[in-house]
Amino acid sequence: FVLGAQLLTDHQDVDDLARTAVEAASSSATAQQARSAAQSIVSETASGERLECADLSVSTNTASYVAGGAVSVTVTCTFLVPSLAFLHVPAEVPLSATATAVLEPYRVIGQ
Repeated sequence: FVLGAQLLTDHQDVDDLARTAVEAASSSATAQQARSAAQSIVSETASGERLECADLSVSTNTASYVAGGAVSVTVTCTFLVPSLAFLHVPAEVPLSATATAVLEPYRVIGQ
């Protein structure tokens, strides 16, 4: 029960990170700046909240980073959990969340 509650809390934290990252990305002037902003905010936020990820990755999809398009950010955090071999629970649990934001239709997007 405790492990399940902790994983639920951790998953909410990863969801929050993805939403925060996509907000930062969607306010950027270019696709490159969007990718950089998402990566930076996730790194800063995760360390500030002391999110304990064995592996933290950020993937920003800027293929549609045009006026009226969209940007998506996927955050994956691999958590280390106490090994409970007798329950067949893996020692590492990857949790992932994706958030998408629509870009304003009349926005000027740089190169």
